[in-house]
Amino acid sequence: AMLDNVIIIEHDNGLHTIYAKLDKIAPTISVGQRVKQGSIIGRASRELMLQVTQRNAHINPLSVIH
Repeated sequence: AMLDNVIIIEHDNGLHTIYAKLDKIAPTISVGQRVKQGSIIGRASRELMLQVTQRNAHINPLSVIH
């Protein structure tokens, strides 16, 4: 509850990107849905929490941002 709106995206290589503290989740997003790269998944106006995990280990998000 303290993270507000959360979206977790599971990637093919066991990587998970976690977007939390979103102000709004896009109305086109639903549980279990596949999303394409570049899709709008939500809106963050003040703060966004981004976490990246792979096989339950946290990794530095800067290592995967291109």
